[in-house]
Amino acid sequence: MVFPRVHFKAHMLRGALRGTIGLANPSGWMNFSQFVSVMEHFIRETFSIKENATLLIMDNHESHISLDVINLARENEVIIVTMPLHCSHCLQPFDVAVYGLLETHCNTSVDQWIKDYSGTPMSIYDISGCFGVAFERAMTPTNILASFRRTGIAPVNTTAEVELMSATAQSSSTNKKSKKLDENTDFISPKKFIGYPKAKSWKESPNKRKRVLSCILADTPQKADLERREEEKKSKKIKKPKLDVDLPFSFSEKSELEMSDH
Repeated sequence: MVFPRVHFKAHMLRGALRGTIGLANPSGWMNFSQFVSVMEHFIRETFSIKENATLLIMDNHESHISLDVINLARENEVIIVTMPLHCSHCLQPFDVAVYGLLETHCNTSVDQWIKDYSGTPMSIYDISGCFGVAFERAMTPTNILASFRRTGIAPVNTTAEVELMSATAQSSSTNKKSKKLDENTDFISPKKFIGYPKAKSWKESPNKRKRVLSCILADTPQKADLERREEEKKSKKIKKPKLDVDLPFSFSEKSELEMSDH
C-alpha cells in the first residue's frame, strides 16, 4: 500500500492483513526504488528460489521496469511476463475478475465504517482496516481461479483470443447499426456542417510514449536493452567541463577599476 506521505509510519497499516507492505511517496504513486522493495517482499512471501520458480504477470509501467528489479528476479528465479499496452483489462488476471469486486467491497467497507463511527471523520490511517476487510471478501480462491480461467492462462485456453475478437466484432457491428439509425432521422448533426475539432496526431507529440510489446523481462535481449538505455542516460547526465577563459572587462567593470585607482 502506497501512502501519499513523505515518510512511512508503521501505524499507517493499522488493521491491514498480515503480509501487507507499506510505502510512502508524496505523489501517492510507485517509483523505481520502491518497486525494488515490493519485489523483495514478493520473493519473501512466495518463497521464490531456484528450486521453486514463480511467475509474475504485470503491466509495462515504467516504474516496474529497472535493472535492479530484473537482476533481483533472475537471482531468485522469478519469471516476469509483461503485457502489451492497453491490454491489461483483457489479459491481466486480477484486472479481469478480481479488482472490480475489490473496489465494490472496499466502498461497502468504508460505508460501514462511517455508520459504525458516526460523527468521526475518517483519516488516512483508517483506510488499511477497511481495505483489509474488502481484500478478504474479494480475494477468494474461487475468484482468483476464475480470473486465470477467463484470461485463458490456466488452464491454457487457445480460444480466449478468438472469443475476445468475436466480442469486439460484435460491439463494432452494434455501433454500425446505431449509426445507421441515426442517419435515418431528420436531425442534422453539427458534425456534418461544422465538424468536430481533431486532436493532434500522436506522431507529432514530443512526449509520445514508447510502444512496448509483451516480453519476459529476465531474458537476455530485454536486459541488454535496458543496460544500453541506462548507459545512454548516464552519458547525457555528464556535464561538459567549464572552460577557464579570461573574458574582456565590461564598461561598468572598467569604470569601477578606474575609480578605485583614483
